[in-house]
Amino acid sequence: MSLTMSKEEIRKHMEHNRPIMEGERGSIVDNYSQLMTNIDKDEILRARDNGDKIEQQLAEKNKQKIVNLKLEDLSDSPNNVFKEYDEKKKKEMVDSIKEHGVLEAIFVRPVACIEDEKLKRYVTGKYEILAGHNRVTCAREAGLTEIPAIIVEADDSTAVVFITQTNIQREHISDVERARAMRLMYDKYKKDKGGNDKVVKGQMAKAETIENTGIIPKSQNGTLDNGRTDEMVAEEFGVSKNSLHRKMALAYCTDKIVKYYEAGRGRTNLTQEHIYYIHRMNEGTQDCIPDMLKAVGAKMTTAKAKQLRDEYARWHAEEQPGEGISFPRKRMREIFQENLGEEELKPKRKRSSTKDMRYFIPDKYFPVEIKTASEREKYIIDILEKMNG
Repeated sequence: MSLTMSKEEIRKHMEHNRPIMEGERGSIVDNYSQLMTNIDKDEILRARDNGDKIEQQLAEKNKQKIVNLKLEDLSDSPNNVFKEYDEKKKKEMVDSIKEHGVLEAIFVRPVACIEDEKLKRYVTGKYEILAGHNRVTCAREAGLTEIPAIIVEADDSTAVVFITQTNIQREHISDVERARAMRLMYDKYKKDKGGNDKVVKGQMAKAETIENTGIIPKSQNGTLDNGRTDEMVAEEFGVSKNSLHRKMALAYCTDKIVKYYEAGRGRTNLTQEHIYYIHRMNEGTQDCIPDMLKAVGAKMTTAKAKQLRDEYARWHAEEQPGEGISFPRKRMREIFQENLGEEELKPKRKRSSTKDMRYFIPDKYFPVEIKTASEREKYIIDILEKMNG
């Protein structure tokens, strides 16, 4: 089963459905009912659990309903927290579309399906794109005016699941994109359950401008909300609840922290564990951390991250600062400078090269007379040489 169809197959389905879209067969209501396909969360998650590509399975199932939509009628989904292709990949797709056309139908839903009025204000076209944002962007750059699409009927929760799960199945997805997808689904489920709506404001933001909300609201029992939203989201992403919170922490960080994390892998040593300890700090404090680490010439450690978290919590409870007010810079500098000399002098553990590695091989694979380590090594080498000779 292939997600990519031939140009002739796509044209056949689009031409068959064009009169329906243009109102030549029945009323507009009838047209939508004939061409729309209903999807639900269970169907999406079943496909994922079976190891199937969700888009691929639904495209094959509904290929008879492919229609041609005008690009001007399409709007990006405000819930799409995934990055666009880089320039190289985008150019490759544009060139391919110029030569072959768009061979993979996108998925959209009519704006009338959007339940959240706040969300609806961000969708200016007739349809919200659920899957195929890069295809639409590249089709526009290639000079096309229309694109093959499958129109789906989906409520807001299902749309969020569809967007996140189809993108998670992409070949390359960053830690930040995964974190924001988790938060997007978490916020939506929490809102559906009538939980605290404070964290939902981030769901309107694009990946590069997602808004930091500071302290994550906690209930009296110490969980993120009164229900088991975290368990539901963890299950849908195939991770443990603890892993979910650690991975999702990046979605609550400022752009400055995110860029420092992405640009400094290995150099700045800012890990997901460190992010977990600092993600509840306000914007002013988070934005101060990269600058202070650079000024002191230190790398973040788990001990420093924990100490900063604990002192920040006490300071925040006493001072009740605004988002832009940072934890005292003098004290932050002192925390980062503590044990700095010891860290720099600490010998680095040398990694063993492949040739120095030792492997355990059970006794049953050696003749009884081969007993010492050197005899066994020679025995193995002799066998390998015969195999290669």
